[in-house]
Amino acid sequence: MNHLAIAYRSCSERLKKSIMNEERVNFLVLFTVRLETAQEGGGTMAVKVKIPTPLQRLTQGKEEVESKPGTILELVTALDRRFPGIGERISDGGKIRRFVNIYVNEEDIRFLNAEDTAIKDGDEVSIVPAIAGGRT
Repeated sequence: MNHLAIAYRSCSERLKKSIMNEERVNFLVLFTVRLETAQEGGGTMAVKVKIPTPLQRLTQGKEEVESKPGTILELVTALDRRFPGIGERISDGGKIRRFVNIYVNEEDIRFLNAEDTAIKDGDEVSIVPAIAGGRT
């Protein structure tokens, strides 16, 4: 549950009535509908995962899939459950392969917490295979 929902739920009834008496009624109605939807298990934003072209054959051609919040390693495990074989191409022994770059909201996970980098609702994860080759 998000912080705003927790804050609203923890407000006293007196404060809620005070807020309702002000001109914030539209916000609270919208907020309450979203809160109820989230409590029912729907309406939450998922983590968006961008799949590189070489791995799209494992995702039935999907360029983007959704997953649940957690860590990068949990994301790879979840993807592998949904799309068998994708996990072994991204990680080996619980570590991201060195020729695979993963970004969370355009931040390289190597400069964050690597495989333990937390991902939350609304985040965008990009899996980018390293490109090498050519002549010097």
